Amino acid sequence: MSEFRPFSVQHLVTLGVCGLAGWALIGAGRAWKGTEKEMHLGLVWGGFSVCANLWSWVYWTLPPVWNIRMSLPIQLCDFACLAAPLALITRWRIIRSMLFYWGIGLSSQAFITPTVQVGFESERFWSFWVVHFVIVGTALYEVIVRDFRPTWADFRRMLIPSAAYVALVLVVNWRLDSNYGYLGDTLPENKTIIDALGPWPWRIFIVVAIGVALMGLLTWIGRPRGRAVAA
Repeated sequence: MSEFRPFSVQHLVTLGVCGLAGWALIGAGRAWKGTEKEMHLGLVWGGFSVCANLWSWVYWTLPPVWNIRMSLPIQLCDFACLAAPLALITRWRIIRSMLFYWGIGLSSQAFITPTVQVGFESERFWSFWVVHFVIVGTALYEVIVRDFRPTWADFRRMLIPSAAYVALVLVVNWRLDSNYGYLGDTLPENKTIIDALGPWPWRIFIVVAIGVALMGLLTWIGRPRGRAVAA
């Protein structure tokens, strides 16, 4: 079990554990909705999310692991994981939108085609799955328990930080020959959808177009019906 392979038994078991944990979290939130218990649950989960962030950042800076082409906290999931506790604690509309689009829309891909290659005996395995569970679990909590619904105004506002992120990682990838945001001139070690998008640099435009289209689709599916959702 020292090696992790997508679509293996270990992958299915991991998805099952994440699904059960998410069901328990969201189920408790729905049962306590509108009460102080739900508010306290959100604060506790937000605190756990902060700890997950710090653990991941510290792990990637340790001397045996540190690699400037991989360890900088500028992957999309790093920003989404930072947005998770902020969304729970502050309920700022822009942060909730960021978590929704970057969490459900993009970071959820990690559950389908995970890039981690080591098994549960490695701290990297736990860091990868805990961080992505925090992101997607919190995004779903915001939608199912706290009734977040995206609007087209949210979609337009999120185009700006999304474009800024793409610009940031393109510059960093160019300077470091890295693959942050999966927009560099290399492919993930495990096969993902990136492998099917053609050669670099042309696939950058395809990745960005897919991302924007997916954000638009999520807005159309999740937008409020009948009345506006308060910010």
